[in-house]
Amino acid sequence: VGYDYFVGEVTEVELVYEVSIEEELIRSVQLLVEKLEVTIAGSSSYSHLVEVTIGDVLDQNVYDLLNDEVRIIVKVRLLEPIDEQEALERGLSSEMVNVGNSQLAYEAIKGETINIKIGFKVVS
Repeated sequence: VGYDYFVGEVTEVELVYEVSIEEELIRSVQLLVEKLEVTIAGSSSYSHLVEVTIGDVLDQNVYDLLNDEVRIIVKVRLLEPIDEQEALERGLSSEMVNVGNSQLAYEAIKGETINIKIGFKVVS
């Protein structure tokens, strides 16, 4: 599922993973799901503009295993690049500033491929 503001421009994607665990392990382990790496056009320069929510937690989540099949929902959202000047012009908090030059950041990421490595690990 993707959400866009303009035709062809996607800002949020929802990924659903169905993970099966051997029944013998269910009561003794948990499943750790975590964001391992993010790149845009092969570079990590603007990776901080990609927000990854696993379940309802940023970057990683630990799941108690109650069934042999676990449904994991990962939401990936591309944040708008905002620089100091734009924050001032729009009356935004300085906490919203996430790049040095929003125009350069936008040009660098628009239309580029975002790659995300998600790790799944059984932990005790």
